[in-house]
Amino acid sequence: GIPPARRHRHDPVRGHGPPNPRGRPHVRPPPQRRRRSRPPRASLDHAPGHLPL
Repeated sequence: GIPPARRHRHDPVRGHGPPNPRGRPHVRPPPQRRRRSRPPRASLDHAPGHLPL
């Protein structure tokens, strides 16, 4: 059914695109460093129903 060369392109088991061109070992690219999102500003306790201006 499937020509063997094509089969590896998106193989869910091996994943990550085509088999490595050239003989370099297949290394996963380093994980993206997630920017530490600043925690939500600690809201001072406001009177109920009061929107801070």
